[in-house]
Amino acid sequence: QFNVPTSGIYGLVMGVDGNLYISDPGNKRIDVVSTSGVSMGAIGSSVFVSTQGIAVDTAGNVYVADTTGNVVREYNESGTAVTIFGTGVAGSSLGQLNHPTAVAIDSQGYVYVYDKNNSRVEVFNSSAQALRTWTEPNENIFQMKFDSIGYLWEVDTSHTQVPIYDTNGNLTATFGSNGSGVGQFVFIFG
Repeated sequence: QFNVPTSGIYGLVMGVDGNLYISDPGNKRIDVVSTSGVSMGAIGSSVFVSTQGIAVDTAGNVYVADTTGNVVREYNESGTAVTIFGTGVAGSSLGQLNHPTAVAIDSQGYVYVYDKNNSRVEVFNSSAQALRTWTEPNENIFQMKFDSIGYLWEVDTSHTQVPIYDTNGNLTATFGSNGSGVGQFVFIFG
């Protein structure tokens, strides 16, 4: 059962195991549900402050943006904590996060985190070492995903558009605008 009176569900991703992983910030956990709708349990029930963005890598590891906790937590397919990205203390130095809301994993295993209160994307290696950042003008990114050729797609709810970046943070394309016509959005979330 989800607890979403005001917080909503911020992320949904299918794992390599075929299960759905659902970010449930109201219950401060990740719910795991089989494709037939059977609950398979939960991940992180006692550690999250507030869950939002979620991603799964090719090995089946689950990455969760713990927004108020100022970290991204990685769990293996068994639900065991593996790695923490960020220090847990809000900040703007390399390696610190301040309200992470989205996470994506590229084909090389690098972890990209949208760091909302710093208006940036921070890139980590698989050992949680911060490598670089890039500044973005976007304000509310809750979903990020890499396409098959390596471009990072984001859902920007503030500007009702989808910006697309290369792995160096260069904006390569943007589509969408506010409105109800073809190619326009009234509100996009994920």
